[in-house]
Amino acid sequence: MKMDTGCHKAILFLLVLGLVLSSCEKLDIVREIALATKRVEIVSSTAVKVTGEIIDEGEGIEDYGFVFSSTNSTPTITGADQIASTDRPEQGEFVQIIGDLEPRVKYYVRAYATPDQTNYRYSDPITFTIQDVWTMKSSFGGEARANAVAFTMNGKGYMGMGNNTTEQLFDFWEYDQETDAWTQKADFPSGTSVTNYSIATSAWAILGLEGTQETWAYDFDGNTWVQKADFPGVARYMGFCFPLQGKVYFGGGVVLDPDRSYTVDLWEYDPQDDVWTRKADFPAIGREHAASFSIGGYGFVGMGFSLDEVENTTFYVDFWRFDPLDDSGGTDIRGNPIGAWTERAEAPAATRFIGYTIDNMGFVFSQNKFLIYNPGLNSWSLSPVFSAVGRFNAAGFALNGRAYIGTGIYDSGGGNMVVVNDFWEYIPPVFE
Repeated sequence: MKMDTGCHKAILFLLVLGLVLSSCEKLDIVREIALATKRVEIVSSTAVKVTGEIIDEGEGIEDYGFVFSSTNSTPTITGADQIASTDRPEQGEFVQIIGDLEPRVKYYVRAYATPDQTNYRYSDPITFTIQDVWTMKSSFGGEARANAVAFTMNGKGYMGMGNNTTEQLFDFWEYDQETDAWTQKADFPSGTSVTNYSIATSAWAILGLEGTQETWAYDFDGNTWVQKADFPGVARYMGFCFPLQGKVYFGGGVVLDPDRSYTVDLWEYDPQDDVWTRKADFPAIGREHAASFSIGGYGFVGMGFSLDEVENTTFYVDFWRFDPLDDSGGTDIRGNPIGAWTERAEAPAATRFIGYTIDNMGFVFSQNKFLIYNPGLNSWSLSPVFSAVGRFNAAGFALNGRAYIGTGIYDSGGGNMVVVNDFWEYIPPVFE
């Protein structure tokens, strides 16, 4: 008997259905673990907070956390610098603090999870660099003050002298970056302790005292102070200075006796020969508290302010570069070029002096932040504001790619001036 076409189709459908159901009973369908690394937040100069998310636990998670590396762009359990594990997960976000990191280093981080400590699942990596961040360090070793001297030598920072609101201070301290600790050194022996300038050379730190022509040197090896050749220019206050090629350049500032007047002369001090030599005058308006630093064989000077006879203040934002090898203006008494000045980009803010150099970039502290100068682009940028009180007449130095600032004075209201001794570290951005 002949079976019709409809019956053939029905039987074929049942056979196919049976095969599919049978195959499904034998097929083990596994849900994959799904996770993500969502964000990284900087919490200090050596630590970050990383947030991940378990999107799907799959068949279950035995362990999870983050892996990160500074050399491997796709870090794994076996190829990471460090593994930061967490406790037993619940689906959703999880957070881990990762510490002992190096600032200004690019890291790669991603979340991981495993159901059995053998098979691992990873999120897509994200990158982070600890930079552009302020961190409070151990307070300066001496009492609170303003107008302190500061410089670096042989991997150490040095700070001291200056004055509080009633007296001059003569103590002098060494800062150890690795231990974040201060050690007192030999007191400064002169009768005044407020300096016009301080520059560390290859073996000495050279200091000039405000209102005098005295020049002093600090011997790092012997921990002693030695008086050197007097400064031949007129005694002054609040001049500018910068180091170049083993020499110290000092100029500008304000003369207070018999009347207030401003100077623009520039002088070079040779520590090896203990000789001062006149150089090309600063070409702009005379001022006090100008910012200064040196980069790539050039000195840079600018900003600051001046007071008129009734003490009205004029702030300046102009900025200048000094080339010591330019002989277009002639030579000095020793037969060397007097150098020449070139105007550069104006600063984004007027500020009192404190400047230094990191990675061939100029840093000028302004109350509660840094103005950062890029000589290659001839442009300025701003650091974030730090969380401490803004202040004037602070002291600081650059050490191993980090900027330090501390001490200073501020007006707490009604003309009540307060000196401080807190000390801060700034991790600058990585400059391309």
